[in-house]
Amino acid sequence: MVVGLVRIGEIGNALQVFDEMPERDVVSYTVLIDGFVKKECYEQVLKWFQRMQVQGYQTMGSHASKTSTLLIATTFDPKKINDDNHMKPAI
Repeated sequence: MVVGLVRIGEIGNALQVFDEMPERDVVSYTVLIDGFVKKECYEQVLKWFQRMQVQGYQTMGSHASKTSTLLIATTFDPKKINDDNHMKPAI
């Protein structure tokens, strides 16, 4: 269900479903991270990536995680941070 919501751009609803899931795995985290990448919400990407790591999931073990990580690396420019510490997408 999280996958479908992310696909149609309903990241808020996807987060709600994710929060209500009795068990989460690297796939569910990766789906959310990918959704944030597509929405250019890079602060959330980093936040959820860190949460996934803290929960003990291998972040580089799957193709999907590698893809999301590469997307972060290629679209995030650390120089593009505004005064409120919110990350802006690289242009």
